[in-house]
Amino acid sequence: MSTRAHGTRNRYVHGPDEHDQPGPCRCTPCRAANAEAQAQYHRVTAQRAWGAAPPAYVDAAPARAHLKMLAKHGIGWKRAAALSGVANGAVSRLLYGLGEQPPSARIRPETEAKILAVQPSLDVLSAKTPVDATGTRRRVQALVALGWSLSELARRIGWIPTNMPTLAHPATTTVQAATARLVRDLYNQLSMHPAPVGGSATRARRMAETKGWLPPLAWDDDLIDLPDADLKTEVERRAADMDDEESSRCWSARYKQGDLSPLIAAGAREHVRRLKQGQAAS
Repeated sequence: MSTRAHGTRNRYVHGPDEHDQPGPCRCTPCRAANAEAQAQYHRVTAQRAWGAAPPAYVDAAPARAHLKMLAKHGIGWKRAAALSGVANGAVSRLLYGLGEQPPSARIRPETEAKILAVQPSLDVLSAKTPVDATGTRRRVQALVALGWSLSELARRIGWIPTNMPTLAHPATTTVQAATARLVRDLYNQLSMHPAPVGGSATRARRMAETKGWLPPLAWDDDLIDLPDADLKTEVERRAADMDDEESSRCWSARYKQGDLSPLIAAGAREHVRRLKQGQAAS
């Protein structure tokens, strides 16, 4: 029994017929489906001739370059094919050609869109791919500020406790993607839960305070992973967009309540800048 359904052009062309015998099917639903497919083809062809519809094929170079970029981040072409939903054969031909044929010069727009949609985000990188350690370091430091000791954090991610301080140290510039995922997931689990009261928690908080490590509430989700230079640029941009009341509240939070959050500190600096600017103008 064929799996091709009645009422489709596929069965109209390839069969089986209405009695499930070899040969094209000419039942009424299949004839109607074929007629509609032909009409749609002619409509789209006419629209493309007038520039009113997207082209049937696009240059393959951008998609090919994107695949090569993904490979540099540890996402091989087979992994990229699986993530994009594009067949392995199509991706292989795009990169390497087939036999003596050169790589594909053109691909369908929908194929390009699927490939370009795959980004080297943390969740899809291979385990050993090196990534910037900034977010991992800040998350570890923030959890220590909540009272979670480095040894307890190490235990929870399956690390040897003596290795854990490297994740919190500024000299660590990269970590493996697998490590970054472990710390991110642990942070999501613990960031709203202070450590149980006790000597270990007290010592952890004291260490964090001494080192100037910020707690989770100091970090917005879209800021915690930004490298220092990018973070400075972004918080200054946001501070510049604040109205006077907002920047004044930031100044109070920074200097009256001791809030060291990057955005609060930037808002406080912006408040002082505006005050000095106003004094100079007067």
